[in-house]
Amino acid sequence: MAWVSGLVILSSLPDIAFRSATGARSSPIWIPSLALVLLVLALVVARQWSSVEGLRGYLLALVALASGYLVESVVEHSTVWVSWNRSLTPGVSFVLVNSAKLIPVTTLAVSLIGSGFSRADLFLAMGDLRALFIRIGGRFSLSWGWLLPIALLLSVGPVVANVVAARHPDFGTAARLLPLAPLIVTGAAINTFSEEFLFRQVLLARLLPVLGVTQAVWLTALRFGVGHWFGNPSGLTGALLATVFGWFAARSMLDTRGSAWIWLVHLINDVVIFSLIALTTARWA
Repeated sequence: MAWVSGLVILSSLPDIAFRSATGARSSPIWIPSLALVLLVLALVVARQWSSVEGLRGYLLALVALASGYLVESVVEHSTVWVSWNRSLTPGVSFVLVNSAKLIPVTTLAVSLIGSGFSRADLFLAMGDLRALFIRIGGRFSLSWGWLLPIALLLSVGPVVANVVAARHPDFGTAARLLPLAPLIVTGAAINTFSEEFLFRQVLLARLLPVLGVTQAVWLTALRFGVGHWFGNPSGLTGALLATVFGWFAARSMLDTRGSAWIWLVHLINDVVIFSLIALTTARWA
């Protein structure tokens, strides 16, 4: 159960518990600091205990993630960052905060040095959209390519409803979206790549040899869902939507052996979300 406890330590559950209990808008730095200490200890034990040798790469990824999240937290709590963030409009601020995810992306990428993983192992390829998603009987089959427009139709609507209900964008200011379009698209692209890399690509590569397909897919999906409790979409509904989204994302990577399918679905959803956030007057860091 070390793999479960590892992801629980590094998931958003401690953050959710603290913020729900205290009403704070963000968690103190000691929470990611404690997560890093616990995961480093777990990695040290794994390196000394041959029976859990298979977990070493996975725990190394978690330590890299925890290190990145801690640095990100330190940066976001710094006086310079806070002052700069407050000087920006809410929409620009939202893009800035989300771009800080590139910090744990960097530490996780560094952890791959010497791992022997190829781009294909990490699903850093377009993939084959003709790959089969489901076959019913002997006549009907559905490929991931044909599933793409269906997935977009089914995902964008609930996401819009959740974000509108939670963030209350002012549609009367929609004219501001045009000059912000390059920023919105760039921010959405950064967020899409970062979340797929942080939540799926590396962890799937590390978990598949240890857990197998079913558990690896569900574990990454649940972690992605929990991570959206205070995200966009948010709350219980948002977490459930993100969990379902995460399951399809992981399955698409495994079936197509690439990330083009989920990058496109994720990017379009993120462009919609970032556009709605740009129409808010409150700051949603």
